[in-house]
Amino acid sequence: MRLKTTFFVLTLSLLTASVSAQKYTNSKNVEVSKEYNGTTFTSTKTLSENIQNAGQFSYLTANEVKPELLEGILDDSIMYTVFLPSNEAFDALPEKTRKALLANRIQLQDVLKYHIIQGRLDSYSLKKAIEKNGGTAQLKTLQGEKLNIKEVNGQLILFDAQNNTATISGADFYHKNGFAHIVDGLVFSSSN
Repeated sequence: MRLKTTFFVLTLSLLTASVSAQKYTNSKNVEVSKEYNGTTFTSTKTLSENIQNAGQFSYLTANEVKPELLEGILDDSIMYTVFLPSNEAFDALPEKTRKALLANRIQLQDVLKYHIIQGRLDSYSLKKAIEKNGGTAQLKTLQGEKLNIKEVNGQLILFDAQNNTATISGADFYHKNGFAHIVDGLVFSSSN
């Protein structure tokens, strides 16, 4: 009996030491990158740095919108999932509405906060949340309101209380503080 106990303790000690050693064998930060229409997103840059020179996000990076619009919203120490509106999303708005939104930094930040949730959710996690909740998931935004998401014919679609929709046209782009999913439309909180 004593031999079995000694053998068990020794085996457990070796196994624990082996697992502990493996935990620290790969301590380098691995850079993950992915391309979207000529723009390479990388996990070592902030979201603003990733889109800074990308033509398809010029409405968010234009001089009148800066300085660092997204950095003004995001806290560097927290992970975020951003549903990132491309120029296509802004172009879908009536011209007068688009110009007014882009000219009003506070309103634009509120709209963007409605497109950001805390936590790091890839498309797989979003689909699982939708499945778990009977076909529609509600995500709490930085603005404090719920954003709805559903899957239709394999595509993830955001929608708001006014039935505005935004389809995720590109998913799972890393940035320094989480994930970005590119959307082709804008959704609005009830306060916008």
